[in-house]
Amino acid sequence: MHRQLLFAAWWIGLYLLAATTVSSRSSLSQEALSMFQDPLGWQYAGASERKDVKEVVHAWFDHEGQPQPHICHGNLTLAVDRHFIQTLIIGERRIERRGIYELAGDQLSLVDATGNRDGACTVDVRPKIYYMALRRWEKGVKIGAEFELEREFQRRMKDRKK
Repeated sequence: MHRQLLFAAWWIGLYLLAATTVSSRSSLSQEALSMFQDPLGWQYAGASERKDVKEVVHAWFDHEGQPQPHICHGNLTLAVDRHFIQTLIIGERRIERRGIYELAGDQLSLVDATGNRDGACTVDVRPKIYYMALRRWEKGVKIGAEFELEREFQRRMKDRKK
């Protein structure tokens, strides 16, 4: 029994050490890290991908900043305990991924439950404008995504309805 308690305490200590490593190894400011790990997450604003040898940008808002949920929308939540949830809705198709993330300096990698790894991407969080971007270069083409803080997005949409 005593041996089991020691083993359990060891695993809990290891888990807590791993969880706190995220903030100690991050080059994000404390304000940016706090926003990065906001419990409501981040609303996708746009994404870019590589097609042939060009960057193709997909805007998730119209030219007036209104969401286009009938086309696509999504959310990325990066929890303090290093777990992430990524939800994308494209038309009527819902895609959800869960897993853990690794943050080293300004480099973010997502590892989903099946072991698929996305990244590393450079993280750019701008707290004053509630903005985050994830970017990486693939064969000379910039790819990534841009986000608005979910709670700010919800506030903005509520204000527009008034």
